[in-house]
Amino acid sequence: MATSEIRVLELLRAGDLVEAARLSAQAIGGGAIHPLFFDARGAWLQRCGQFEAALADFARAGELAPANPGAPVSMARCLMPLGRFDEAMACCDRAIAMAPRMAAAHFEKGCAAEFLGDLNLARRCHQKAVALEPRYAPPLARLAALAARHGDNAQAHALARKALAIAPDNETALIAEAEADFGDGHLQGLAGKLDDVAGRADLDANTRAHALSLKGDVLDAQDETKAAFEAYRAANHTLLAAHQPRFAGIAPGPERMAALMQEFGTIAAGRWQEHRPGPAVCAGHVFVLGFYRTGTTLLGQILAAHPAVTTLEEKPLLIDAATEFLERPGGLTRLAELSEAEADRFRELYWQRARKSEPAIAGKCVVDKQPMNSVVLPVIARLFPDAGILFAVRDPRDVVFSCFRRLLEVNPATIEMLSLERGAAFYASVMDLAARYRRVLPLRILDVPNEAISADFEGEVRRICGFLGLGWKDSLATFAQQSKSRSIATPSARQVARGINRAGIGQWRRYREQMACVLPVLEPWVRRFGYDAD
Repeated sequence: MATSEIRVLELLRAGDLVEAARLSAQAIGGGAIHPLFFDARGAWLQRCGQFEAALADFARAGELAPANPGAPVSMARCLMPLGRFDEAMACCDRAIAMAPRMAAAHFEKGCAAEFLGDLNLARRCHQKAVALEPRYAPPLARLAALAARHGDNAQAHALARKALAIAPDNETALIAEAEADFGDGHLQGLAGKLDDVAGRADLDANTRAHALSLKGDVLDAQDETKAAFEAYRAANHTLLAAHQPRFAGIAPGPERMAALMQEFGTIAAGRWQEHRPGPAVCAGHVFVLGFYRTGTTLLGQILAAHPAVTTLEEKPLLIDAATEFLERPGGLTRLAELSEAEADRFRELYWQRARKSEPAIAGKCVVDKQPMNSVVLPVIARLFPDAGILFAVRDPRDVVFSCFRRLLEVNPATIEMLSLERGAAFYASVMDLAARYRRVLPLRILDVPNEAISADFEGEVRRICGFLGLGWKDSLATFAQQSKSRSIATPSARQVARGINRAGIGQWRRYREQMACVLPVLEPWVRRFGYDAD
């Protein structure tokens, strides 16, 4: 080993990443080629948030040392902040194939699974990492966070304490412990503790935003609404600064909705007449849609409690058709002219994805719960004209405020919800588009107000079951208890587990002053959906 390589290795072992990266960059600039140099420089670039550049260095390190499982694990750590979770999962699988007992590879795979919404797989991966390395704090902390997310406060406390006994400064464990304290109603001093976590200089944006958002919830529970709103806004600004560069080339949501509206308007209504539904794959087919935070998770979990139903929780089952017909120029026109052979091809792609998510769909009523499928209603009408559609409705003011205060996985749509003004404009544009679709497309659709479920659970659920051709089952009344054993990836998991309550109704009123700037934008939809103007 050359002198420069030995020196870089010594620096890394001493924890001096800055100097190790500087010497590595100098060596690379001088023409030296060694995986250690690329690995050290990549680690520094990753710490600085330069994930694309770090990814390139780790990939080069992997090429130079193809038997080293550390390179694909490092690549996975860079791919996740870039939103490339499937690739991160593949990198972890590659590392595990090389080193099955590498705890870090199992842990990073668990993190990727969390981002992909497969929380059961995430738990298994984190548990495997702990089994391989019992004093490995990060997977214990993630298990604590998952427990807190689902309202299992006792388990969250126990796991967080184990993680903190190993690593007292582990921020994930500290936040999970705070979330469990919040769930238990222990609020004294909690906002200050979360401030301390959020103030750490080396914290990644997602973790800082989580701490700030939870601080907002603590302050909200103490009726300190102005301070709570500022905490929510700080959390959103943190996420916006971190993620906006990823979506710099994508038009704002309202512009994308307006473009779809314009193209849809050029197609004669007669072109959207009903088509054959395709081969029967299951006993029934239902789409639950609406908008974020309108109660789609609640609806999906209620229906999942029916023995004849399988609910697929926010899986991108329509992604192939949506990409082809909504994201490419002239796509809606091509969709209206689609041959049955081509329609069958896209149906099969949909069902392949559905079976991958849930193999046992034959003989079941399949519920596809995805709020933003409102935007792809023409695809649903063309490919699945016999499907039932449940359109979740909630007071638009509560919807937009809830989207603002709850941390949603950041993507080109949810990034709009990181400010009240952008969120309200996006909500209105999606509702405008959905309303236009509904006037023209041959859809079998039922509006389901979230507030109606809270006011008369059995009556409303019987109405929904009647629309879907399902009989009432007593198991529907126990959906909340059953949901605790399911993998619910949305921020609604804890709320659904608590069962039916009216706590979220009219929350916007407590923030009327802060909401004043968006109320005129939402007012037409407040009237359209029949909510009180005040």
